[in-house]
Amino acid sequence: MQRYSTYPFPGKRYITGQGLHPKNDPDGFQVPAFLSSGGFDEISWQNSTAYRYAVDLFNNGFWWETHETLEALWNEVGKKTSTGIFIKGLIQISAALLKKLQKPDEVNFSIADKGFQKAQSKSGIFIGLDVDLFLKNVRAFLSGQCSEPPVIKLIGAEPAQGKNI
Repeated sequence: MQRYSTYPFPGKRYITGQGLHPKNDPDGFQVPAFLSSGGFDEISWQNSTAYRYAVDLFNNGFWWETHETLEALWNEVGKKTSTGIFIKGLIQISAALLKKLQKPDEVNFSIADKGFQKAQSKSGIFIGLDVDLFLKNVRAFLSGQCSEPPVIKLIGAEPAQGKNI
């Protein structure tokens, strides 16, 4: 799968309620401090290592880790900004996908719906994401109409160059 960052994936993905929580696990995932976006906004999103890494995590089913990485970005951009609200929607969608992973037959649409509402505050292409297509694919997966998890293809972002580190 195409990568947007070269930062390595965690050794394992965390699934809520299974094993040690990463914050209590010496080998658990921690959002690397260097992933600070350095001024993430609607125009400079392509330069954000944190955002690009969050997309890589999302596309590879690391939904708890995506949530954590996006939450750091959400705090940085401002929770009440339009970009922050959109990112909060992505966080909630990641949480809904994680819940489906935990209990495939018990999809929690309430958290997904909250995420959809926030993400739908934007349309067309926003921070590299085709919002309408992405939400359609998430809905199809959560409802069981599609067996493949949704992925984010960043429009306007070059894939990561070189070897993944």
